[in-house]
Amino acid sequence: MISKRKIPFATGAACAAILSLGSGQGSAETSHPVARSTFARDDVDRSPSESDVTPFPVGGSDRAACEYSGTIINLDPKGDGFLSVRSGPGGKAFREIDHLFNGDEVYVCAKDGPWLGAVYGSRRTLDAACGLDKPRRLRQPYSGPCQFGWIHSRYVRVETIRLQPETHADEPRREISRSIPPPRPPEPSESRTVSGTGFFVSADGNVATNAHVVDDCRSIMVFSSKRDSAPAKVIADDATNDLAVLKTGLKPEATATIRSGVRLGENVAAFGFPLAGTLASSGNFTPGSVTALSGLGDDSRYLQISAPVQPGNSGGPLLDQAGAVVGVVSAKLNALRFMLANNGDIPQNVNFAIKGRVLAGFLESNRVAFAEGSAGSQPIAAPDLADKATAMSVFILCR
Repeated sequence: MISKRKIPFATGAACAAILSLGSGQGSAETSHPVARSTFARDDVDRSPSESDVTPFPVGGSDRAACEYSGTIINLDPKGDGFLSVRSGPGGKAFREIDHLFNGDEVYVCAKDGPWLGAVYGSRRTLDAACGLDKPRRLRQPYSGPCQFGWIHSRYVRVETIRLQPETHADEPRREISRSIPPPRPPEPSESRTVSGTGFFVSADGNVATNAHVVDDCRSIMVFSSKRDSAPAKVIADDATNDLAVLKTGLKPEATATIRSGVRLGENVAAFGFPLAGTLASSGNFTPGSVTALSGLGDDSRYLQISAPVQPGNSGGPLLDQAGAVVGVVSAKLNALRFMLANNGDIPQNVNFAIKGRVLAGFLESNRVAFAEGSAGSQPIAAPDLADKATAMSVFILCR
């Protein structure tokens, strides 16, 4: 079941700078979010007026009007199965104006004790129409057009702005993001493509990657190291843990073995296809080490790594010295944003990968076959490790 460890709303300036890579989310300790309740949403008043809801301010800087997003988690489907949205930062003293459910997404704009000021679209998602993903020079109370109110932080996983996806130079940019929503749907004549990385986990051609790499794709193509290509479809995904599996039909040259444990200081290497159209199309192999056994805010699903990664690395394998996959490359710290927020201090190589044990749990729960690795296997030379990473990895195009 989903971990009930709460991630604090504010984790310092670094929290505002965490970015995902590639097409471009984070998430709980298990493979699937708790199932959405069938509670009827139409039996509550969802029309808060500006005078009814205790206001909270947005904007006032050159950053996004709301710099944080949140995903509703840990609601017990055997209980009420929903999170009350209230007209003020408190319990029953404030009117219940709406219900949110596991997996719903909100902008998080304010904090008053354990209560969060939240804004969300009509479909309980981050919606560009809310006007919060762009700067607002004036700091003033939010009054619409989207729904807004106060929710308890106990059931909210707060995240920060995600990295924009890798986009080809001759095509418009698209953001695959949980903290900044994608723009409105394009005109039919407009073609846009984003890219990322994945790797084979089974001999029948199933590929693991990040959920944000293949989010909202009309079509997916994968390209193997042998230059074979095939259309792919998502057969399982977990937005909470930012993982997905694609069915490709390709015959892999090599498949991953997944190792669940890793040690602090252990040497690792990342492989992926960053900055497509700019860097080598054959992929990039970057060595580093495990610098922390948890991610931002002590998030135990993640490893912090020093292996350099760039946009397009999302979904790629993180390998130990024997070639076993110990993580899935997912995010990095935005050095420029951090520097601006910390008076010139520039972080270096602060990157994150979803742990192998989270991936293994996700695959197992979705009945996707995979091979398990173990610690203590014989290390192989770096060039051989790079060859192995190349053979198991695929380039992913999402249109």
